[in-house]
Amino acid sequence: MWTNFRSHSVFGVAFGVLALVSPRVFAQSCTQTLSSGANVGSAITSAAAGSTICLSNGSYGGFTLSGVTKSPRVTVVAVNPLGASFTGTLTITGNTNGLTFDGFDFGPITITGASTRDITFRNFNGRNQIRIDGVTVSPTNILIENFTQTNLMIVDANPAGVFLDGNRNTPIATIRNATIDGGCADGVQAGTSFILEDSRFLNKQVGSCPNDPHTDAVQLYGGPYVGTVIRRNYFYDNIQALTAYDGVDHVLIENNVFDPGANASLSHSRPCQIEWYSDDSSIIRHNTVLYRGNGFGEICIDRKSADDAGFGTVVVDNIANLVSVLDGSTLAQRNNNLLRSGATGSDIAGAPTYLGGATPTTLQGFVLAPGSLGKGAASSPAGSDIGADISGATGLTPNPPTTLTAN
Repeated sequence: MWTNFRSHSVFGVAFGVLALVSPRVFAQSCTQTLSSGANVGSAITSAAAGSTICLSNGSYGGFTLSGVTKSPRVTVVAVNPLGASFTGTLTITGNTNGLTFDGFDFGPITITGASTRDITFRNFNGRNQIRIDGVTVSPTNILIENFTQTNLMIVDANPAGVFLDGNRNTPIATIRNATIDGGCADGVQAGTSFILEDSRFLNKQVGSCPNDPHTDAVQLYGGPYVGTVIRRNYFYDNIQALTAYDGVDHVLIENNVFDPGANASLSHSRPCQIEWYSDDSSIIRHNTVLYRGNGFGEICIDRKSADDAGFGTVVVDNIANLVSVLDGSTLAQRNNNLLRSGATGSDIAGAPTYLGGATPTTLQGFVLAPGSLGKGAASSPAGSDIGADISGATGLTPNPPTTLTAN
């Protein structure tokens, strides 16, 4: 594990550019240390439970682990942050469990197998797709945290930096403290339930990408999604931010900040930052969607013409330009939203005043200023502010560098 881990603190949780600090101080000593080119898969398979395998700087090939069980878990850790890189695919399958990978530069990562579980990847740079597919055991205890993916180009059948799939109704994995920036692929594409928290999605634009790619920051496609939670994330300058165009159900979306970006326009992005189609009983609460003019900054509940109308959706305590409910979709609850346009019932009509001005440049700037509309006016908890709770935020710029550095 790392010591002296530095990051911005947002929502009271680590949320920022991943900075890895050397020299390394291990919480436990290395059971064995491998040199560049060693067979890491073989070393893991033969390692005693509870041991720590340290990798020196250099390149290592990919490997497959199938049916490998370690309890207590085996930790594979880089001697120096990002000093060791894997040139091939890491495949974890066949009921493999009890492993942690810490501090590497990775190519593709694939986690499959019905009973594969208790797997952690942390403190890493991802150069290709992370795929978790077909895991049915519950709980999975699969954690992917503290990582970056920058400018990925993925053109396979599931074009996403993180692809999640499998028919289940509990989360397949937790994705935490990710920075996903640019590239010709969705940030996260999920066909099953998952948890996404304390992460940043930046600059997902079509631009010069070929062949009409997916460039949603987060897209839900498939389901069921019972147990899915999307919370405390930051979306900036994405052509499509948080989307579900083909039916979605029972998702909790809370305390996220959406900024369409300084260049928001009809050719650059879409007015709706949350696009929720044919929904069944999702909860959208305490989110802040920044208004960027020309209608940009909406929460949209809709459907495709061939799909059923949504029902049961709860939309409360959000800040947005507009909440639009279209094509026969209905809401189970709508109240205490602060809206520039279309306020109804107990919604509040008007514009917020942020500490950071009309277009804040830090997350702390999205806190409502004293005297602002929506200040202390949320329905739950009573007396809290409408919009995202960012009371613990510190200075995080909307478009920060995403290079991992060792000082």
